[in-house]
Parts: sequence; C-alpha cells; structure tokens
Amino acid sequence: MRHAPLAVGISLALLTPPLALLSTGCKPPAAPGSAVGTFALAGTLEENTCGAGFSPTPSITFSAELRRSGPSAYWRMGDSGPRVQGTIDDDGDFHFRQTSQVEGWAADPVNGIPACRFTQTETIDGHVDMDADLDAGELEADGGSDGDAGASDAGPGATRAMSATNRIEIGVTPGFDCSLALVSTGAGGQFPSLPCHASYVLEGQSAP
Repeated sequence: MRHAPLAVGISLALLTPPLALLSTGCKPPAAPGSAVGTFALAGTLEENTCGAGFSPTPSITFSAELRRSGPSAYWRMGDSGPRVQGTIDDDGDFHFRQTSQVEGWAADPVNGIPACRFTQTETIDGHVDMDADLDAGELEADGGSDGDAGASDAGPGATRAMSATNRIEIGVTPGFDCSLALVSTGAGGQFPSLPCHASYVLEGQSAP
C-alpha cells in the first residue's frame, strides 16, 4: 500500500486560501488596530529536519500586513488572507503561533493499518523597527508608545525594517499512528523522524 507524503503549506509564510464568507452579501470585518506596515519579505531556508516528508522550497518571497492594537498584533498574507492574531510589545518584538491538523491516511483495518494524522505548529518570532522615521518631537506629539498611537503608527511615508524566524514543526497527533511515514519502516515514508521541523529566516521592509 502506497502512502502519499504529507501535503502541507507554510500557513503563515505562504498564502493560504481565506475562509469563504457564509453568504456572498457579507462584508469582511473592519481591520483591527492600526497599521504598522505592509512588508515585502524574503525568506531563506535555514534548517529542515523533515527530509522529503516536508521538502520546503529553499527561498520564498511574499508580502504581509502587520497591525497592532495595544499588545495584540495581527498578521495577514497579501490582500485577502486570513488574519492571525499574536502579540507585540512596545520595542517591536512580536510572536505569532498557529496549529493545524492534516490527515495522513485513513485507517485500513483489513491490512491492519491504523489512521495517521499530523499536527503542524507554526510560529513567527521577530522584530520590527517601531521608531522608523520618527524623531523625538513626533513621538511626543503622537503620545509616545502608549495604546495604538505613537510608535505603533508612524504615519504616511514611514519605512520600517523587519527580521523574523518562521518555524514549522510537524508531529503526530496524539491517538494516531504515523510510523509508516518514516523512512526507516521501508513502507515508502519520507520523514527521517517525527516530530521534525523546518525554519526560515525572514528579512524585509515596509512599503513607504
């Protein structure tokens, strides 16, 4: 019996289809918080312990919008991707985490094969320059770094730098058996071991 490799994407770093609206007449919700910037990002694969089981591309490029409301941060891919909520502090250090499950294969009682389901956990940890293009007078006039004003919204023309690490971890969902996905079983699996992970280093700037 042949088992297909895990088909997962990088949910935060590669654009995934947005959730469909329940009806065609619904308007999308208003964007939360204030804009930190829309960033053109380039990612370089730093590590991959998943082998051909995940096989991410060596480099990626994409755009992402970052917004802030107090300590809450919002990350969205492109113009229509779903928003992911995370955290950000006044220094510009942010964190996003998202977990999803992907079915490997259904149970096959006839051949004694248990069901397999994978859990993918993805994080983006990084820093954005919150004080770009702002001098001390502008910061004071805008109210400093409190709330949603000041350092969280430099206004038109601001260009900010961002650096981050995007880490994707793949493991077996508790209660499932994915041992046939391992290379060592000789059953066509492509993972050297589980859990495993891959990570990208991201760099970029916001559009002015």
